[in-house]
Amino acid sequence: MVAAPNRVTIVTQAGEWVLLLHSDGTVERERFTPMAAADAYALAESTLERVQQENAAHEAFSKQQAEMAQALVLQNHMDPEVRAKARRVLGVPEVLPTDPPMPALVAPEEPSLWAKAKSWLKAETSLIVDGALTQQPYEARIAACKACEHLDPRDAPRVGFCKACGCGRNARAELTVKGRMPAATCPKGKWPALPAQ
Repeated sequence: MVAAPNRVTIVTQAGEWVLLLHSDGTVERERFTPMAAADAYALAESTLERVQQENAAHEAFSKQQAEMAQALVLQNHMDPEVRAKARRVLGVPEVLPTDPPMPALVAPEEPSLWAKAKSWLKAETSLIVDGALTQQPYEARIAACKACEHLDPRDAPRVGFCKACGCGRNARAELTVKGRMPAATCPKGKWPALPAQ
């Protein structure tokens, strides 16, 4: 079964590009709509504003969830049965009232949605503009990934996914695809520098 391609829209000064990103690393142009630079700029601005609003809403929701979870766990006057269930769900050990207060629940540091989107777009664009990485630098990247503790491995011919970058487990984030993108980077700085062009 072949995975359906991801559809991506990119707005440039020339117009709007709709691209199909296939799991084998190839990129196909589905549609190009030419438009005046002013119209393209307005479209890009409105898209950026929408993404920033969605990112802010996501961050606010995540913060609210963490605060609610912390309140559920730490409130001593709550029904003990409900508090115990909340602790089990959140993976927090049960403590006695005489124990010191629990530290606040802190989510691991992760790049914002906007930072991840910019990084992904830069990597995908480099594949379109510069073409896939040649074999030698690609193999050096893959060797570094195979030796890394953050690798979520898969069966050959795939390598797997990086657990540190925040790209998720979609087909375009698989390292045999991502490793071919010239502008893709390793979040832990383990990929060797590319040879000078």
